[in-house]
Amino acid sequence: MIKLVPRRSPVVLTLVDYYLPGCKGGGPITTLANVVERLGTEFDLRIATRDRDLGATCRYECLTDAADWRKVGHASVRYLPPGRGGRRELRRLLAETEADAVYLNSLYSFSFSILPLVWMRLGIIPRRPVVLAPRGELSPGALRIKRLKKHLFLCAAKLLDLHRGVVWQASTKYEERDIRAVFGERAEVHIAPDLTACRTLQRMPLEEVVRRSRPKEPGRLRLLFLGRICRMKNLRFAVEALAGLKRDVELHVVGPVEEPDYWHECRALAERLPAGVRLTYGGVAKPADVVELMRAYDLLLLPTCGENFGHVVAEAMSVGTPVVISDRTPWRQLADDSAGWDLKLERPHDFVRVLRHCVELDEAAHLALRRGARRYWERHVADDAIAVEQNRELFSRALGASQRTSCEKIAA
Repeated sequence: MIKLVPRRSPVVLTLVDYYLPGCKGGGPITTLANVVERLGTEFDLRIATRDRDLGATCRYECLTDAADWRKVGHASVRYLPPGRGGRRELRRLLAETEADAVYLNSLYSFSFSILPLVWMRLGIIPRRPVVLAPRGELSPGALRIKRLKKHLFLCAAKLLDLHRGVVWQASTKYEERDIRAVFGERAEVHIAPDLTACRTLQRMPLEEVVRRSRPKEPGRLRLLFLGRICRMKNLRFAVEALAGLKRDVELHVVGPVEEPDYWHECRALAERLPAGVRLTYGGVAKPADVVELMRAYDLLLLPTCGENFGHVVAEAMSVGTPVVISDRTPWRQLADDSAGWDLKLERPHDFVRVLRHCVELDEAAHLALRRGARRYWERHVADDAIAVEQNRELFSRALGASQRTSCEKIAA
C-alpha cells in the first residue's frame, strides 16, 4: 500500500552575529527580518545569533530564562552567550539540528561563518548545503579596509578549499561581479535581492507621503547620516564635504559608534567647520522611529564605501526623502529620475557642488525631488514579487530538487 505523507517544511538553520531585538548590527538584521516575514511560512527558519546587541555588555532584557528556542515572528531564534560557551552551544546546535541547509550571513564572522565551515570540513558536524551571503564584504571598498588581514584570510580559505560547494547569494549583479572577482567564474552564485518589509506606506498616495509640515527654505539645509559610525560608512568624507559649505547647514548623525577612534576623528573635523555649519549626534534610533526621522530631514547623506543593498537608502526614498550617496550601492542614475544623486568618491568636489545646490533649493524645487525619490522607490522597490521568488529559489537551489516537492511517497 502506498500513501502520500505531507512533507515537513525544509529547515534552514540561519547563523548571524546580530538579530532582533537588536538594532545596532545594521542591514543584515533588517534583511533577515524581511526574509522571515516573507518566507517564514514556507521554510522552517531557525536562527542562531548572539544574546546581545552590537557593542552591548549585557544580554537582551527579554531573555530572562535559560537559553532555548524562542519564537520571533515566523522564525525560531536561539540566543547564544559570548565566548567559548556560545561556540560550544553553536557546535551542538549544528550537530543535532536536523537542518536541510545552513544559511551564513557573513564571510568573516569567526563564530557564525568561519568556524561552522571548518567544523564541516573536518567532519566535526554533518556537512550540509550552505548558502553564504557576504553582505557587501567583497566589494572593492570593503576589501580596502583592513586589507592585509582580509587578504591573508582569503588566501587561507582558498588553500583549504573552505568554501567548496557553497551557494553564494549576491543581492545584485554588482555583488555577483565582486564575488566572482575573488572566488572565480566557477563559483556558484545566485542573485537574490535583499527583501524590503511590507508596509502600509506602500498604499499611501504620493502626495500624502511627500507632504511635510516644514517647507524647505533657501539658504538652509538639514542633512541626515543614518548608519553605523565606522570607516565603511565613510562619515569622515561627509564631514569633509561640509567644510565646503556656508549658510545654515546641519548634519545630524544617527547610529551606533562601532569604531570610537574613527568617531573621534570625525568630531575633531566637525569642530573646525565654517560658522553656521554643524554636526549633531542623536544616538541610536529605534527601528520604529526611522521612517518619521527621515521625513524630518531634507536629504539623506551617505557617502558609503560600499553597500550590497542599502536598506537605509530604500527607506529614505520610500518616504520621499532624496538621497546623496556614493556610486557604490545598487541605487544608480538617481539624478535621471530626480530622486537624488549617486556620486563618485574619487570626485569629492561633486558632493560639495551638489550640497551647495541643495542649500539654495526652495520648497517647490525640493518638493519635485521628494516626488522623484518616492516614484523611484515605487518603480524599483515597492513591487518586489520577483525578489521574493528569487530568494525562494535561492534556498530551493541549495536544498536540491528532492527538497522542492511538497509530499513524498512512503511504502507502508
